[in-house]
Amino acid sequence: LLESIETKLNKIKSPYKIFIATIVSSIISAMIGCTQVLAVMLTKTIMETTYRKHGLDNYRLALDLENTAIVIAPLIPWNVAVLVPLTNLQVSPKAIVYSFYLIAIPIVNFLVLYFKCKRVAILSKTEGVSSWIGLLKI
Repeated sequence: LLESIETKLNKIKSPYKIFIATIVSSIISAMIGCTQVLAVMLTKTIMETTYRKHGLDNYRLALDLENTAIVIAPLIPWNVAVLVPLTNLQVSPKAIVYSFYLIAIPIVNFLVLYFKCKRVAILSKTEGVSSWIGLLKI
């Protein structure tokens, strides 16, 4: 099963699509695993070969895991990352809607990555820049 998923992921060509795949993988892992730890471990296991195939280093993988699996897990009501605080505060899961920062992080990171990739596409046409890897460095 994991090999078939990795085969489909290895067909992805652009970095922002890799980030989308990381988001989807994080959501599914957090829903199934019910903890942040399992969400991070499963997402890393699934996405690691895709990142390496595209020449992205471990720093980029760690940064994307932090911007997806770590912050998405508390948005799932039955995940321990949010269930324990909500129970201790005695509030309903409706309070998750007010976690703007957790919602904004993946969206903002996707938009930044998307526009960087578009910039590389424009530069490749005008100035002959052929690789997007150098421009993804932070």
